[in-house]
Amino acid sequence: MTEASSIPTRRTRWRSLRRVGCGLLLAGWFVFLLTPCLLVYLAANGEIVLTHSDVPDDQFRIWTISSTTTRGIAASNARRVDTADGLVCTLTDVSFLIWQGKGSAPQHYCACYSPHNGQYQTALTGDDACKKAGGG
Repeated sequence: MTEASSIPTRRTRWRSLRRVGCGLLLAGWFVFLLTPCLLVYLAANGEIVLTHSDVPDDQFRIWTISSTTTRGIAASNARRVDTADGLVCTLTDVSFLIWQGKGSAPQHYCACYSPHNGQYQTALTGDDACKKAGGG
C-alpha cells in the first residue's frame, strides 16, 4: 500500500459529509413527524414534565393555559445550583405564549432547599434565594 492510497480523496470526504448530512436530515424529519404526537399528548394531559433531579421544582415543564379569559402555552425550565453552605437551589425561568387574553412577561424565580435525611425542606424563597444561588 502506498502513501498516496491511504490519503482520503475528495470523493470519499464528500461521501462522508453527505452521509452525515443525510443522517441529520433524517433525525430532523423524525422530530418533525413526532411533533403532532407531542401536541396530542399535551392537549390530553395538560402538561409535559421532564424531571432533572430529585430536588423539588428541578424540571422542564410545558403546560397549557386555558382559563375563561386566557389561552396559551407556558414553558418553564429550572437549573440546579449547589451552594457552598450545603443548600440546593433551583433557578426557574418561565415563558408564556398567549394567543387569547392578556399576556405575561417572562418570569424568573428561585428557591433554596436544605437536605435532611433524603428529603428537601424549603430554606429560602424569592429574592433571598436568588441572591444565595447567584441568579440575580
